[in-house]
Amino acid sequence: MQRDEAKTILELCRPGSTDDRQDPLIAEALGLLETDAGLKAWFDEQQALDARIAEAYEKIEAPADLKAGILAGMRAHRLRSEIEGGEAAIVSGSHDKMDPPTASQAWWRNPWIGIAAVFALLFVIVVIPANDSRTQLASSDAPALQAGVPAMIQFLASEIDSMKRESRSFEKRSDQPETLQAYLASAGAHSPANLPSSVRSKPSLGCFTLDYNGIKMGMICFKEDQVIHLITAPKTACSKQITEEPTTYEMNGQAFKAWIEGEQVYIISVEGSKEKLPKFI
Repeated sequence: MQRDEAKTILELCRPGSTDDRQDPLIAEALGLLETDAGLKAWFDEQQALDARIAEAYEKIEAPADLKAGILAGMRAHRLRSEIEGGEAAIVSGSHDKMDPPTASQAWWRNPWIGIAAVFALLFVIVVIPANDSRTQLASSDAPALQAGVPAMIQFLASEIDSMKRESRSFEKRSDQPETLQAYLASAGAHSPANLPSSVRSKPSLGCFTLDYNGIKMGMICFKEDQVIHLITAPKTACSKQITEEPTTYEMNGQAFKAWIEGEQVYIISVEGSKEKLPKFI
């Protein structure tokens, strides 16, 4: 099986679906992930995106008066069509009785067309913005642009954005990073084994715990001329795109620098472009 063919097949695999993974064709494509690291990274990102879209679908609720509004609109459209058709018949001198539309012509009676319309609307609301945002995911760094943005970075960009919009309160406040490190450890979240030099001398504000695919990540916020978020997680939770060499990404008006140190992955995030990231680590 060729790589492009495997990608086409893997796009059909739904996140968390055991049935899909038991399909012989999908199982064969999944087997390539064991030997192709690039394909596996791509697949992990696709699964994360599909999971976000599925979650967005579940949150969408149809307005209570949607059905009544659609039916009222269809009746008005039908009445207008009949009136216009009758006027046209009078003008042409024809007084033949107008035949009502048949079941096949009455498209609003076909529930599957209605369902298709709903999914088309959802596609516009959810999928198109997601695709548009993916064109802006990577920074201008050539390596990041080629590799794309890891699913973990996409998750953090979304979470930090939500925190700002909701003005979420810290789980623990302290200007002493050691106090926050101890809190994260007691909460079962990952805490930085060593504070990077770029935040070591800065006062802390507070911390959060984040649930990423069943893993509790820890985030400590520092303050100087800007808020700096330091996130830590086990290196087993990140994709192979994150290595010991720091890599920079930009997403949702935020800049990220990620690297692996020991058994942990460290991620520093600030609002704005990558130029606002701390200059040293």
